[in-house]
Amino acid sequence: MAVGVGQLDGLRVRSPSWAGFTIGAFGGTVPNPLDNRPTIDTTRFGVQLAYQNESLDSQPFVGLSMHASTFMGDIDERRLNAEFDVFPGNGRVAGHFELSMHDELNPWKAPRFEVSAAGLDASIRAGLFQIAGRFDMRLPERSL
Repeated sequence: MAVGVGQLDGLRVRSPSWAGFTIGAFGGTVPNPLDNRPTIDTTRFGVQLAYQNESLDSQPFVGLSMHASTFMGDIDERRLNAEFDVFPGNGRVAGHFELSMHDELNPWKAPRFEVSAAGLDASIRAGLFQIAGRFDMRLPERSL
């Protein structure tokens, strides 16, 4: 799946890795959120650029996804998502960011561009114990 896109039933293609970089594309339908049955009323599609260096001990990963959705034939969500993960030693540091783009005249009177989600989390293992912390900000869903 692509960074920050959520559930999707469809196709995904990804290029072979070149110096740690891959590019992919995806598209498909979203199950009905009330009963999880297949429906074609909502679709999602987009592209993802990712980088991961598995030769380093910290195995850094960075992903950037641009995606949109349709609902009942109209363009609905338009989003840009970014994510990173690093695994230094016995720890993990990760973060995510989402920028939503709305029509100028939207039913929520939201700004044209808004940060709709952002977060940072970290953890470290010490023997049998894991200590972790997380900061997460998420606006209410603005989707038709």
